[in-house]
Amino acid sequence: MKPIALVTTLHDPDGRQAPLAEPLLPAIEETFEGVVVSATPGSVRCTVELLKRAGAFVLQDGVPEGWGTIGLARRQALEVAARLGHRHVLLCDFDRLLHWLTVAPDELPAVAERVHAADFVVLGRTPSAFDSHPAVQRETERLANHVFALVTGQPWDITGGARGLSSAGLEAVVSHSRVASLGVDAEWPILLQRLGLRVEYMETEGLSFETADRYADLIERCGGYGAWLTRHVNTAAAWSHRLGIAHEIARAAVEAAARKLTSAPVTGSPAVSRPPDYP
Repeated sequence: MKPIALVTTLHDPDGRQAPLAEPLLPAIEETFEGVVVSATPGSVRCTVELLKRAGAFVLQDGVPEGWGTIGLARRQALEVAARLGHRHVLLCDFDRLLHWLTVAPDELPAVAERVHAADFVVLGRTPSAFDSHPAVQRETERLANHVFALVTGQPWDITGGARGLSSAGLEAVVSHSRVASLGVDAEWPILLQRLGLRVEYMETEGLSFETADRYADLIERCGGYGAWLTRHVNTAAAWSHRLGIAHEIARAAVEAAARKLTSAPVTGSPAVSRPPDYP
């Protein structure tokens, strides 16, 4: 497998990711040449210390917390990866990465090959991986993907959150991104295309629905997966929140396509509603 570093965002306020991560640490160390973690201040110590003991470079003090600043947290972590000298990185939320290593680890060498061949790779989901998500995500993310396709002509799944970047892609994102929210899902590929960088797309199975992995106990108490989805996932509050995220991504796509690329980057955060917690 070609060398690639992992840049990941961690939000684990209840410690549910630690028991999932511990048995996968050897695979993470074997797969990646380095790990940079952007951990929210609310993430519990046990998970953060677990990653530090495994050799990860962990940012936590000053990391922004909340859905309206996820893009900023990702960008900060990418900047650190660039400063550490990593030339090719996989950006992926930590809970998604754990799921990926569990269900489709054999995909990662091909991902690394693709990242080495391009400046920026949008890692989307196969139809089956996309359809594994609950309705509240599928239907709202289709809207964001549709607007991106209208703006760019590319029918990509941009809402899985994972990206591959070369050193040129890292530099371009750090220098030109303005969006602090999840709107970076659309902003980054559009800006980098406009800057003349090589932007590609790759579908994966490993980005299938990950959230249920850490709620096996609650799913059992609810009486099964379907009941858990109804009670805790596909709720009215979650639909409202996810529609807001879709709108933010759609707006970022339109604005990135129209924006002049001579302005200095800014870090202001747009207003995005605070999400209902899972569960």
